[in-house]
Amino acid sequence: MKSKIVKYIMYLVQWTWGILQNLLGLFLMLRIQEKNVFTFHGALVVDYEADNFLKHMGTFTLGMFIFYNNANPAKKQNLLSHEYGHTIQSLIYGPLYLPIVGTFSYRWSKEYWKNQETYNSKNVFYCDRYPEKQANYWGEKFTGHQGILD
Repeated sequence: MKSKIVKYIMYLVQWTWGILQNLLGLFLMLRIQEKNVFTFHGALVVDYEADNFLKHMGTFTLGMFIFYNNANPAKKQNLLSHEYGHTIQSLIYGPLYLPIVGTFSYRWSKEYWKNQETYNSKNVFYCDRYPEKQANYWGEKFTGHQGILD
């Protein structure tokens, strides 16, 4: 009973306070042709095949929608836990999620993966910076599973 109430409150907050990112997530989910959708701690995971529209996006989160596109099944649980942390950030930041979390996450992702060797040689890893560090924290706290390790 308690978990149903918590899920109801989560959905209510996502579709009011976080409506912008959730509408965008719903639109993208409906646009993707080849996908498998399943739930993960109340979030919807859209396991998709990259098409021309999303070919460079990889795995990302919009509100309660986790878009998963990863060829490494060994890291799937870690990645989903991390991305679930972004769903918690959506609950926290609401309408500020896209300009704050989305912008910084996108910029850091592009910068880090382009220069991964340089950053790693300086012991700087993907989840060492905001908002990824915070997403790992919230994801681990709410799922009970470790987030991204590197």
